[in-house]
Amino acid sequence: MEIKSTGIEGLLEVYPKIYHDDRGLFYEVFTPALQAQLGMALTFVQDNFSFSKKM
Repeated sequence: MEIKSTGIEGLLEVYPKIYHDDRGLFYEVFTPALQAQLGMALTFVQDNFSFSKKM
């Protein structure tokens, strides 16, 4: 996961690591580990995204 600062205090851009192959793709949108790394006081469960295509 790549995290970039912006010109606005407290605003970050988060770019997930995307895993893809000829079947589709997958990435973790949000995880408790990311929350801890960013020092967020919020608690969310993990959120994932996947896309599959017919082979």
